Amino acid sequence: RQLIEHGASWGCAILMEVQTGYIRAIANLSLNTATGVYDENLNLAIAQGIEPGSTFKLASLMACLDEDLISLSDSVETGNGSIFFYGKEMTDSNKDRGGHGTLSAEEVFEKSSNIGTALLVKKSFEKNPQKFLDKLNSFGLGKQMDLELSGEFKPKLYSTTKAKGWSGLSLTNMAIGYETQFSPLQILTLYNAVANNGTLVRPLFVQEIRQNGRVIEKKNPVVLNQAICKKETLKECRKMMEGVMEKGGTAESVFKD
Repeated sequence: RQLIEHGASWGCAILMEVQTGYIRAIANLSLNTATGVYDENLNLAIAQGIEPGSTFKLASLMACLDEDLISLSDSVETGNGSIFFYGKEMTDSNKDRGGHGTLSAEEVFEKSSNIGTALLVKKSFEKNPQKFLDKLNSFGLGKQMDLELSGEFKPKLYSTTKAKGWSGLSLTNMAIGYETQFSPLQILTLYNAVANNGTLVRPLFVQEIRQNGRVIEKKNPVVLNQAICKKETLKECRKMMEGVMEKGGTAESVFKD
C-alpha cells in the first residue's frame, strides 16, 4: 500500500530479532514497469545500496552525543527552513511554512530537521571532520557484515577526509545521509544495536540446519561489537527515537485514525 501511495520504484520490509539478529521475515518488492505490478525479483534489503537520508541522522547525532560535544537540551537556530553551506542551499521539509525556528537538539531529531542536524554536526566536528568519520566507522557502518547470503552491498563511507570526493560540503551533507550509501539491512542493524543495549549483532538468515528432521548444525548469534557507544548515549538516542512517535514528532501521524 505504501509503495502504491508514494509511487515508489521499490521497497523492502525486514523483521529482525533484536537480541539474536535472526531475520524472522523479509519482503522485497520492485515495480515491474512493463506490467505496472510490484513483484519480488531481487533481495533489495541486502543488495541495494542507497543514500539513507534522514535514517542516517541517528548515527550523526549519536556521534555528537557520544563525544560529549552536544547535549539534548542544546538549542539550534534553524531559521525559516533554508540555509546555505558553501553557496549550496539546504532546506527543511517545512520551508514553505516558515521553518522550525529555534529547536533543541532533541527536537531536531524528533522533527527530522536537516538544517538542525547539519548545524549540530558542523558545530561538533568542523575543526576535526576526521573524528566524525572515525566515529561513524566505529559504529560498524563502513564494513560489510559477512552475511550468509551472497550479494551484500559494500557500504560507501569515507574513511578519511583525503578520500576522493571529500569537499567542504561533505560534513554537512553526510550529517543528513548524503554522500554515503548503505543497504536497508545495514541501516537496520545499527538501529537494532541501539535497541539491543548497544550490542551490534550480525543479521542471521539461518538458525539451524536439519537433515531428516534432526538438527545437524546450529547457527548461534554473532556479536560484532559488544558496545558501539556509551550507555548514556544509548539512553539519549532512545529518548530521541521515542519522541519521533509522540506529539510533534515526524511519525505522530502513524497513530491517527
